[in-house]
Amino acid sequence: MISRYEIKFRVTHEQRERFLAAAKPGLIEDPHGKNACYRVSSVYYDSPKFDLYWEKIDGIALRRKLRLRFYDELKSPDQLQDQVFFLEIKHRIKDSVCKERVRLTPEGGLAILQNSDELANLREYVLEEDLKFHSTVSLMEWMQASLKCKAANTISYLREAWMGKVDDRVRITFDHAACTYSPDSYSKVGHEPGFALIPEEESIMEIKFNQSIPRWLRDIVAEQGLTPRRYSKYASGIDRLWKPLESLQTSV
Repeated sequence: MISRYEIKFRVTHEQRERFLAAAKPGLIEDPHGKNACYRVSSVYYDSPKFDLYWEKIDGIALRRKLRLRFYDELKSPDQLQDQVFFLEIKHRIKDSVCKERVRLTPEGGLAILQNSDELANLREYVLEEDLKFHSTVSLMEWMQASLKCKAANTISYLREAWMGKVDDRVRITFDHAACTYSPDSYSKVGHEPGFALIPEEESIMEIKFNQSIPRWLRDIVAEQGLTPRRYSKYASGIDRLWKPLESLQTSV
């Protein structure tokens, strides 16, 4: 498990265009996307009391997220064999992040999406070649057992991804059209609108690197006056889904 750093920015369309114009000579497109773009969707899991959400809100230095991630729209049952699912733990330790993940069988990914109680049967659903990641699977099992995790929300967005031309460990991503859905609405991503998390004209830009941000990128950020801003799609999604309900309950 390798610790990485990520710096987030909220940028307008014009700021994105200006940043890419300056940075593109040192970047190449992520080969996994079409014109560097693809859809990312995740169902996040939390305790019934939303402990992981509150760790973020309270600014706990060491915290985790548990999510089931898939790319592009969810395929129909007859095409499910082509769907790729990952179960992931994202750790944050102050300013550094690291991620552990295992790939699930298509049937396993769908089973957990349909019923979060199936997390208790995780080992049945991990691809055989990923069962070698014993500590990761054990930690996921521990989180499920201790937190009694249930699906909390679904987050989906379009990602434009770039890699460093010299060092491909450097990544720059722009996430736009970020929406949250109820936890059981995972099949709607890309087909039906959710609750928007950021204005249509904005993106969440992330610069990701292992040890230090390359000087040339740091210079571009400074020259363009961009200011880092912490932002959690999961926490923002919970706020977007549940606060309207709280206000309705208060008014009754």
